[in-house]
Amino acid sequence: MSRAGQIIDPSSNDLFQAANLTMDERGRVEVEVSFIDGVAQFEQASNWFQNRNPPETFVFAEHAGMATMTGMRWARHTGSTFVTGALRPDCTILGRPRSINSSYKLREMMTNLDGLTRWANFMPVQTSDERAGTVTVTVAAPSPMSFRAAGFTYSIVENAPWSARSGSRFHVESEAAIVTHAYRGATAEEHLTAQWPIRALLTLLYAAPIRWRRHRIRDDAFPMWMLAGQPRSATFTDLIHARTAEDATLPAAKDASFAMAALDLADLGARGLRRWVTLYQDDIFRRAIEPAVEVLNGASKFLEPQVMMLAMALDALGFYRDPDRKRGTAMWAQIERCILAANLDVSRIGSSKGVALLIANTNNDLKHPDRLARPDHMRLSLVADLATTILRSQLFDLLSQPKSRLEQFVTWGEAEQSFAAFARNQVRVDDAGHLTSA
Repeated sequence: MSRAGQIIDPSSNDLFQAANLTMDERGRVEVEVSFIDGVAQFEQASNWFQNRNPPETFVFAEHAGMATMTGMRWARHTGSTFVTGALRPDCTILGRPRSINSSYKLREMMTNLDGLTRWANFMPVQTSDERAGTVTVTVAAPSPMSFRAAGFTYSIVENAPWSARSGSRFHVESEAAIVTHAYRGATAEEHLTAQWPIRALLTLLYAAPIRWRRHRIRDDAFPMWMLAGQPRSATFTDLIHARTAEDATLPAAKDASFAMAALDLADLGARGLRRWVTLYQDDIFRRAIEPAVEVLNGASKFLEPQVMMLAMALDALGFYRDPDRKRGTAMWAQIERCILAANLDVSRIGSSKGVALLIANTNNDLKHPDRLARPDHMRLSLVADLATTILRSQLFDLLSQPKSRLEQFVTWGEAEQSFAAFARNQVRVDDAGHLTSA
């Protein structure tokens, strides 16, 4: 995308500088500014780039509308006299503000994520056959599930946008979203940070990449502007966040990836979600969860870093679970603590201590260069999948789920396969953490 227009000086609200707004194939937004260095007319633009200190906020305007960009950062500039510079915003709101401020405290942000609609399972679209040749379609968005945590009101909402042409076609599609509401307002970054735990939870429940698909904000700072008369109440307006923009350009995982979550929204309810978001505010807990989430989101295609990140996550989670928070506890002991706390039965492949030692020893064999016997592909693959299952199994205990749900989890999908792989490869784990012939 490339749009030619003007940027508005945030200090005077006067149109004064021609610019080009672009978006590349990775969803990154840039503002390109051309100016002549040393000419008074372009003195302010020249200062932005020579000092690498642009205004915090710009409004870009062209015939089709306006875009409000905040968190402006210098990206580059080239040329000596005839110069072209580029600036990148942290956030781009596709709307015209009431006034140009250095930052915006926004009341609400609505976000769509992969897998969220199937996970929520609200089913707002119902069909029924009344008689031959007649189908009745009922569209009714259900009441949202809401809870209060971490200074925000969270809601899981379901929309059912539809379109029709009389006598020709009818299209309707369910669309679940997360909405965070801040009574006194919050920046887009703060809203995104508040929503991050929900993405992390979905990633662990599905064991599949979860992409941010769309952000929209609603606040009186961005009203619905009319051709004449006073602006009306605010509606949801699209927002592009630099941290998540690339996700929207990536293909979604196959539908089979979202066929079944370890737990769904009905299992957790508002209480379970509140518990999860509250847990995520703990720095130690978050430090344990984030590496595992990024592995599942495709942080690396190589098994070595996957194993090390997962072992580090289990080590941190064991430390979180330790009531005494003892420093210097061996990694294998922290991993075994996780296995025992989650009531995870690993007896089909070995003892809890042996399994913990296998993961810790594999991590150490990778980490220390003086260990010349590197783990082979089979061992790395077994350990990566096993460590993932152990970490995902923590959710049932932490979120107060019945033991039957954990038992169901380990008998299907990736969890069951992580144990079955040992039998397929005809190996078990001894008490010293070594693979032996079954």
